[in-house]
Order: sequence, then C-alpha cells, then structure tokens
Amino acid sequence: MFKETHWGEVATLKYGKALGGYRDDPAASVPVFGTNGPVGFTQTAQVPRAGVIIGRKGAYRGVHYSSVPFSVIDTAYYLEPADFVDNRWAYYALQLADINGLDSGSAIPSTTRDAFYSLRVSVPSVDEQLGMVEVLGALDDKIAANTKLAGTFEALGAVKFQALGINTEPDIDSVTLDTLFDVNPRRTPGTDPVPLIDMQALPTSSPLIETWSAGPKKGGTRFMNGDTLLARITPCLENRKTGFVDFLEDGQVGIGSTEFIVIRSREGLPLGLSYFMATSNRFRDFAIQNMVGTSGRQRVAASDIARFEFNPICASELEEFGTWADTNLSLLGSLRTENNMLAATRDALLPQLMSGKLRVKDAESLVSAAV
Repeated sequence: MFKETHWGEVATLKYGKALGGYRDDPAASVPVFGTNGPVGFTQTAQVPRAGVIIGRKGAYRGVHYSSVPFSVIDTAYYLEPADFVDNRWAYYALQLADINGLDSGSAIPSTTRDAFYSLRVSVPSVDEQLGMVEVLGALDDKIAANTKLAGTFEALGAVKFQALGINTEPDIDSVTLDTLFDVNPRRTPGTDPVPLIDMQALPTSSPLIETWSAGPKKGGTRFMNGDTLLARITPCLENRKTGFVDFLEDGQVGIGSTEFIVIRSREGLPLGLSYFMATSNRFRDFAIQNMVGTSGRQRVAASDIARFEFNPICASELEEFGTWADTNLSLLGSLRTENNMLAATRDALLPQLMSGKLRVKDAESLVSAAV
C-alpha cells in the first residue's frame, strides 16, 4: 500500500554550512559533502547519523548517501525525514526525482526548498521500505566493497610511487616531465560514433574511469588506452579529478573535455606511471601553483606541467613498479566490469520496486544471483 504525497509532507531540507580546512586535514575522518558529492574530510560531524545529501547550487545537483555521520557545506542540503520514512529508502526514491530540473531561475542554477517540497512521492509502509533497502542495498554494498578494494590499490600505489623518489625535491641531475612523458599527443579519431568522456566522469579517488558515452566527433582532447586524463581547471584540479584510460579498443581514439590534459608514458616506461605521476603530491602542488586566470576560472597550461622537474628513476625499480601497476590495473578493470553489472541490475530494479510493480520477494532472487 503506497501513500501518494509530496516530499514537503514527509521530510525537511536542512542547510549545510560554511566549513574551512576540510581538504587539508590528514587527521580527519568525517566525510564532507557538497552539491556534487564528497569533497573532503573534517573532524566533527554536523549530522550525527547516516543520511541523504541533496545538491543546492550548480549545474549538476546530485543526490548522495552517507552511511556514516557526515558534514555538509553550504552548496548542499541534508534531508531530515519523518519517523515513518527510512533514510536510505529516501535516497533510493530520490534517484528517480529530477533534482536538476528544479531550477530557481537565478544566475547560478539552484534548488529551492519550496521546489523540492512540491515534488510528488509514493511512500510505502516502513516494512516495505526496509525490504527495498535490503534488496537495493545489497547491490550497492557489493559495489562499495569493490570500490574500497580499488582505494586500497590507490593507497598502496602511492607508497610504491613515493619509493621511486619522484616526490623528493629534484637535484642538479633532474629531468623535466616532457623528457619521459608525452603531453597532449596528437591523435586522429576514427569514424563516428567515438568514445566520449566529460568532466563528471573523471574519478577523484581511484584510477579507472567508470562511465563513458559515444557520439559524433567534436572538439576536445584526444586519448587512447594507457593515457592519463588530468583536469586542468579549478575546482576540478584541486579536487583531484584524474583518470587512467583502459576501456577502449586497441588503437581506438576517444575525445574528452577541452579542460583535460593528456599525459602518456613514453615507449619503454610503464603506462601506469603517468597516473601516479599526475596524482602525486608534489606534482599536484606544482600544477595548482601554476594555474592562471580570473577567480573561479583558473587553469594550468600543458606547457607548464611539461616543465615539472623530478629526479631520474632507477631502471630496475621502474620495471618492478610497472609490473605491479599493470597487474593491478587489470584487476581494477575486472572490478569495474562487475560494478557496472551490479549498477545496471540496481537501476533496472529501482523504478519497478518504487512503483510497486515488482515486489521485494521477487527482486530478492534476482539480487542473490548477482551478488
């Protein structure tokens, strides 16, 4: 039995607040959310429980879920549901809402509370909500476990890269980035449709790009398997948007945002080296310090990052690193394939469950086969 109502009758939107230092505190463990999702960590939770975050400002205003206590900056809201609405069920229900269509008409796209409250929602009993959450959550939990494994690879890779000595201050024998890496190499795309990557698709905490599309050729950066894509514009560069390309066919050329810089290891070097270079602390500090332009639209130029200096790398250590990186990047590709399958199953079940067309007990058998 579903109750037809509006979000304003079953939940309240609470404002986030201005928060400083959440990107630079190594001791912090409380996730901080903005309009596009996680943006850093802090030490004190604004919301002392799991909950839903809804984007308030910006062209893309997402709906996010935190399974642990969290904080929200002033570009987003958090949801305070009524007692008869489960938090995680609300998150799934809002996946079907057009939040980005709720535009206030101001110069900066934004969602008002009144507009959100007017959205219609069908609310089942609490037992039904919890059943839906168990089914959909099993899929998301498996995705989260795979993602956590990818994060472990990221952390271990950073340690191994540090051991190569590139993150130390260069000495008189230093070399520049463009002696070992190609920056924005020239490529010619094939026939339409071609693979396309936009800024939203670049990850911030793991190497591999999870989603892409296809369409007609257009202007933008050209990339191939083995390339690293680096966001060059604020705030994407500061947010660490960087991805390693591994999903194309052999020899296929994709097209990315004009705000990407493409970095590729030269022949004889491990392809994965370019990713760990682009995400290393000293390189990122250098790139950010060399951004120019008006406030809010600053960029780093490819010619500037090409002159980044570092110490030469021992050949045997480089070979060992390359073997490790290639093996584990392949493993991450398998995890991504599994995650995409799990997400497709979840996305197919979501509208059917939320509309009541599919009962929980019927969905359970489908999910058990997938996980």
